[in-house]
Amino acid sequence: MSDIQSQLAQLSPEQRRLLELLAHKQATQAASAATAAETPPAQGGTIPLRTTSGPAPLSFGQERLWLLDQFQPGSAFYNMPLVMRLDGPLDTHALHRSLNEILRRHEILRTTFTQGAPGSDSQPAQVVAPELQLTLARDSVEDLPAAERESAALERVIAEAQRPFDLAHGPLMRGLLVRLDEQRHMLAVTLHHIVFDGWSMGIMLREIVALYPAFVADAPVPLPALPIQYADYATWQRQRLAAGTPGGLLEQQLAYWKGELGGKVGALDLPTDRGRAAMPSFTANGAKMPLHIARPLADALIDLSKQENGTLFMTLLAAFQALLHRYSGQQSILVGSPIANRNQDELEGMIGFFNNMLVLHGDLQGEPTFRELVGRVRGTTLRAYEHQELPFERLVAEFQPSQNMSRSPLFQVMFALQNAPRPAVEQAGLTLQAINVDLGVARFDLSLSIRESEQGLNATLLYNTDLFDAATITRMLEHYHTLLQSVVADPDRRISALPILAEAERQQLLAWSNDAQIYVLDSNLQLAPIGVPGDVYISDADGSADSSSDGERDPARAVPHPFRDAADSQTGAQLYKTDRRARYRADGTMDILTTATSDGAEAAQTAPFVAPRSPIEEELAGIWKTIIGHERIGVYDDFFELGGHSLSAARMLSRVRETFKVDIPMRRLFEATTVAAMAELIVAHEARPGQTDKIARVLQR
Repeated sequence: MSDIQSQLAQLSPEQRRLLELLAHKQATQAASAATAAETPPAQGGTIPLRTTSGPAPLSFGQERLWLLDQFQPGSAFYNMPLVMRLDGPLDTHALHRSLNEILRRHEILRTTFTQGAPGSDSQPAQVVAPELQLTLARDSVEDLPAAERESAALERVIAEAQRPFDLAHGPLMRGLLVRLDEQRHMLAVTLHHIVFDGWSMGIMLREIVALYPAFVADAPVPLPALPIQYADYATWQRQRLAAGTPGGLLEQQLAYWKGELGGKVGALDLPTDRGRAAMPSFTANGAKMPLHIARPLADALIDLSKQENGTLFMTLLAAFQALLHRYSGQQSILVGSPIANRNQDELEGMIGFFNNMLVLHGDLQGEPTFRELVGRVRGTTLRAYEHQELPFERLVAEFQPSQNMSRSPLFQVMFALQNAPRPAVEQAGLTLQAINVDLGVARFDLSLSIRESEQGLNATLLYNTDLFDAATITRMLEHYHTLLQSVVADPDRRISALPILAEAERQQLLAWSNDAQIYVLDSNLQLAPIGVPGDVYISDADGSADSSSDGERDPARAVPHPFRDAADSQTGAQLYKTDRRARYRADGTMDILTTATSDGAEAAQTAPFVAPRSPIEEELAGIWKTIIGHERIGVYDDFFELGGHSLSAARMLSRVRETFKVDIPMRRLFEATTVAAMAELIVAHEARPGQTDKIARVLQR
């Protein structure tokens, strides 16, 4: 089998499908005409050895991580642990020797990072130590009960993996071997991301599997020498993407991304459970939530992908972008997706930080169907792969030179379709099984990773716990699963009309809405999910939606009641759109969202103050003062902008009922949100003319 055939055999079905699409597109372009300045695919055998020794420049990716470390030194935010279960008789000397051989082979693992003399303006550089021996720390949990050893070993592995690195002094690779008993061990190799990436994990595993049995047998190293080292790559990358070359690769790639992302870069406005801090915590701020997609649905998604001449990645990404659109209401959705970025043959077997991040734009303009969206995502993805060499760091410098530290640049959500889990390997009587270890770190607001298995698709949503609660993420994954079912059932339906609510959530929302005759709806008049903002509509159940307190109403705001049961005479035939936006909490409480750009209470205090002008307004202002807690209430102050919400509104209306002997439906509060308007509404609902005024005057004596 040739090298090319061997490499093809290692690809997943998804990767082979993508390769076919790219090859077909390139062949079509070549046959159509000799036009356009498309960047040719990168070729193998093109990276020369450095002509000088000594310090080397950092790659673009390394430079960004180095700068982040300067900003937040001593952080374990970019630590990467490779953890393995070792079952069987272990030759610790052969294992230690294997790790040291990997350290010898790959200079990047012996590298530290410096900026030169203090006060100088020299650029950061990487320095390779001529020799370095790995210290393999030892630990044991043998003294614990057998049932507790696995979890105890994991705890010690995680504690080790969370220790920070010193990029200037190193080493940037550590080892820990935990003994569970004579036949069971756990190995943890922790590295900093600046010298390692996800692809490197597979390389290190393969080299351990090859070296360990050779050293057990005291045989020579069975691996070929590496053709180049990482410093050669970093030097070559800097030269290849040098600025100032007219028509050069950097100029070509940058021109594409300017056209692709120009005018589309902006924060994704997802509803969160907590406000965003000005500075990220850089601590254990992440948690994971799983979702299983059964084989029948997975197969249906694969079939849909083939129908659209796309890949499963494209279909799953399109569904994810559609969900983010439904949550945010935004029509331009930017999602990051990692790519190995190893287009040269020499890089296939090298450990180092090579991966790049592609920014994939989801275009939801024009009310597309899901089938149309998949087509858009397909085109965007293929073009992005053709222009993948532009470093993400260069893209950030172009679009967001002044970064907001509270958000990751360019995008806040990441998506990846990963290869199947690595199977266990047996060598020299020892079974090695890589295991995933969660360090509780979220580099983005949300990161959705999906992996295919025989049982279907296994999704994991890593989320920032500074922003989201676990219950919110559980609902989000349920919405994604429902949306996947919906797109398979009807791919020609518009994204805005595709169901995303599970039936239980839909019935709960209907119960809350029907009870108060207040509905929170999206732009397609569907129930907004729990936690997702929508427009507030009120029912005309008692005819009150036909006229407001001043007798006027815009007929254009009335819509047919989409949830009315014809047999239910208590439900109005129409809903009326108010000026308010709100969202339901999981407990049925409604959060009223104002349109003010600043804090509502502060905005209200800076508006012209008008004191209560009648006994009714004075008594009503007193009730508001008690409920909301503001010392001074003006007649044109807005209840919700002062901090009122659905629970405080219910308390306020209860006090109004007790005080003025009138029953005001809560839905009317959305039209009478000031003291002046509510006073008029109270008078409109009094049983006898003048009754409320008399009550107010009596209370003031």
